[in-house]
Amino acid sequence: MSNQYNTEKTKILLVDSNAENIALLKEIISSQYTVIDTSPEDVFEILSNGLYDIASAIIDIRLAAPIVKKLRGFIPTEKIPILISTDIENSDLEAELLTLEVLDFLKKPYDERRVLNRLKTAIKLAEANKAIDELERDALTGLLTRKAFLLKTEQFIAANPEKKYSLIAFDFDNFKSSNSLYGVEKCNEFLAFTAREMMKALPEGISGRYGGDQYILFFESEHDFDMQRLTRISKLILDKAPIPHQIVKMGIYTPIDVEIPIVICCDRAFLSISRIKGKYGKDYAFFEDELQSQLLNEQRITETMERALEECQFQVFYQPKHETISGNIAGAEALVRWNHPEYGFMSPGQFIPLFERNGFIVKLDCFVLEQVCKDIQRWKQDGLPLVPISVNVSRRDFIESGCIDKQYQIVEKYNIDHSLIHMEVTESLYSENTDLIISQVKRTQEMGFVIEMDDFGAGYSSLGSLSTFPLNVLKLDISFVRNIVKNEIVIENIIKMAHRMGLLVIAEGAETVEQFKILRTLGCDYIQGYYFSKPLPVKEFEAYLKKSSVLSCGNITLRDFAKTRTSLSEDMLMAANEVAEGIPGGFFSYHADGGLELISFNNELIRMYGCSTAEEFRDYVGNSFCGIVHPDDFTRVQRSIDMQITEHNNIDYVEYRIKAKDGSVKYVKDYGRFVKTKNYGDIFYVFLNDITLEERAKADAEAELVRKIELQRTADLASNANRAKNIFMYNVSHNILEDMQTMVGLTNEIKNSVKDNSAALANIKKIEKSEEHMLSFINNVYELAQMENGDIQLNEVPIDITKAMEKTYALIEKDVNEKGIEVEYWSEITNPYIYQDIMHTTNVVMNILMNAIKYTPEGGKIRFGLRQEQAENPNECIITFICEDTGIGISPEFIPYICKSFAREDNEVNASIQSAGLGLSIAKTLLYLMNGTIDIKSEIGKGTTVTTRQPHLYAKKEEVERSTSLTGNVHL
Repeated sequence: MSNQYNTEKTKILLVDSNAENIALLKEIISSQYTVIDTSPEDVFEILSNGLYDIASAIIDIRLAAPIVKKLRGFIPTEKIPILISTDIENSDLEAELLTLEVLDFLKKPYDERRVLNRLKTAIKLAEANKAIDELERDALTGLLTRKAFLLKTEQFIAANPEKKYSLIAFDFDNFKSSNSLYGVEKCNEFLAFTAREMMKALPEGISGRYGGDQYILFFESEHDFDMQRLTRISKLILDKAPIPHQIVKMGIYTPIDVEIPIVICCDRAFLSISRIKGKYGKDYAFFEDELQSQLLNEQRITETMERALEECQFQVFYQPKHETISGNIAGAEALVRWNHPEYGFMSPGQFIPLFERNGFIVKLDCFVLEQVCKDIQRWKQDGLPLVPISVNVSRRDFIESGCIDKQYQIVEKYNIDHSLIHMEVTESLYSENTDLIISQVKRTQEMGFVIEMDDFGAGYSSLGSLSTFPLNVLKLDISFVRNIVKNEIVIENIIKMAHRMGLLVIAEGAETVEQFKILRTLGCDYIQGYYFSKPLPVKEFEAYLKKSSVLSCGNITLRDFAKTRTSLSEDMLMAANEVAEGIPGGFFSYHADGGLELISFNNELIRMYGCSTAEEFRDYVGNSFCGIVHPDDFTRVQRSIDMQITEHNNIDYVEYRIKAKDGSVKYVKDYGRFVKTKNYGDIFYVFLNDITLEERAKADAEAELVRKIELQRTADLASNANRAKNIFMYNVSHNILEDMQTMVGLTNEIKNSVKDNSAALANIKKIEKSEEHMLSFINNVYELAQMENGDIQLNEVPIDITKAMEKTYALIEKDVNEKGIEVEYWSEITNPYIYQDIMHTTNVVMNILMNAIKYTPEGGKIRFGLRQEQAENPNECIITFICEDTGIGISPEFIPYICKSFAREDNEVNASIQSAGLGLSIAKTLLYLMNGTIDIKSEIGKGTTVTTRQPHLYAKKEEVERSTSLTGNVHL
């Protein structure tokens, strides 16, 4: 029986080499379904290429085995419900097909009703599979969620372990910048488009959204990998995408190792992308042995690092620092090397990044510091000249509780003067937890330790960090020195500005005479590099100290910032302007009074606001700091700056939003310095860093927290549902027990009054009503079990519904009389002979009526009845059941949940009568299976109206069974 509400017929595939059989099946099902018949050779192509949206297939048993095997082993068709037409008896073949999860067998000669019923079941299964699939999909892209993708691929591999498979990871290059440039809405549109087009172009696999802008595709790969097709498809998709000039990087793992978890296989596919990230013209990479070796090497490092520390395999080397003017030794940097017993000497680049990820860097930093303290103590005892030693300190040392305090304790343990220990940090130290980090570093500085910033200029917050973070020494990134001729102006102005701020400058990586001379000319204070010396083992460094001249007092001389800050002037502002063009990040200066008029700004700031020229930018922001800040944030920002700038502090730090010309909103950090100048008056110069991605990460973290809270809430609801189910089972047992006691008692009375026929008949009628009452509870238990196990089976038989409402009233007569409820029933039937699933339909009606009785108070009224209408299909009708009551009603807020399992509204009835809230849930599920619908309208204090509609095939009068008993529907 078709669902008459569908505007397009469901498609059924017919595979049979016998023309007569095809004609017979078409005659039965073509009025309700679109039939697509095909030869055995073409069936796979039709189902796999997505030309038709096939809901189910009927395949002749002689052709079925090889076709079904192939369909079950192919991702797009593995779940399609299949029926087998047969006119032979072959139990072995049937058993084989059942193992391939065929749904049922249609015996020849065909029974029309059986064929339609089986097809209806198959289509419901297909719809259920589709509904489940949709629940497992990402709302934005339509791709499977990461969890669903991993589960489905694991299940498919487990069912077909002998096949070969491939994985392709997709990652859009620099997509975070697109978020800032185009806004979240446009980027979401881009992701939805590319995902949809990818599923169309590559339908043969399982596709999922693995992360924000990361997709993953799993598919069977029996033949050679077609890379040209893949790149052609990706280009076509990106050319039509809503955001232009996007680049997708692809990582391919083929064939995958089916013996390892699929999540590891996915990691390997994405790992291969790391080799081509940011490389123009390289759009794909394969997972190869080299990457496998890298993984194994990292695993070996992780397995041996603890033992290496215990056995002192790590060794400290020292690279001298020399004063530029005199050439004297002014200090050294402690560099760690790993003398591995199996792999030999390993440079820091081979293990430090891994240690930073896994946290072992904390132990290693303490080991290096202690070794340095031991060496300084020994040099002091041996009378060697002492120079300050720089030790590297990681983010984890400052963030993890107690780590930096442990380092303080190590220095105190060996009684080392704090000025001899320089703590070397990088710009990335300040990228997160800024307030905590600054307070920790400042405390370290106040204890007498010198703070050096390593690799200055390599990160994003360069200039801002100069203004805000506690520093003593600046180490230029080695990339500046390597390209010293090109970067000469930038280096000169960095040095000028650092000196104005009381900071010393060290150039790292100087190797040639030319580099040394330029750095000396530019005013660089100290040089560290191969021009003077390579990193030396401790004994060689001691010898180097003995033969070289050491800077007076063996210490780097620090400028007193407190004394130099009054010399801030136009020179510093000009230096800042020049340096700003050479380092990433926004920069601007503005007058601190009047209209806060802008003085200067760099090109990066113009780009941040989506402008092309300086004139366009000045016009957009009104040439004022007021226009720089988002209008909703300006008052707060100005108040914060006013509070921070005092007689003793000229630095401010504030976060706010800015609005680009295209309407996109960005989050920024503002590092400002207040300067009094002779020619320009009071000025702020500001370094601006885009932190939009950080803010979004915070928002994502908050969303994840909300998700966890929701999961906990769901768990609590599940617990409550389980309790409600227990109440339901108790009530069922209690009601059955009461009815059984009644039946036993009345049976005994019959025995005692066997001579009184009238009394016996009266008692027998009471027994029958008790049986009927008990049966409704048994059916509820049975339906619940079937629905939870997915075993609901429909059994339509021809019946006469002329007296349906009279029989229904008989079932509730006892209950309504006990409550004094007035009942009126009616029937508008034109052709009473229909096919109906008696048990399930009765269950639906009884659940609705028992709810009405329960919630209608004494003296209330219930009115119910049937109405028959002609359907679009001349062989069908629509039966509408309507139940109206004058009960307490349902609140509008609870209506959407009324048909959910174990749903119970808080009201006076539910407070006094324990129930599970399953009746309407069972009714709605059964109606859905029977192609029916349910509608509920209610008003508090006035009552409720429940309306159901079901399609039914007409039956012939001679088909109707003359004698139907209620107990015939009980499943034993």
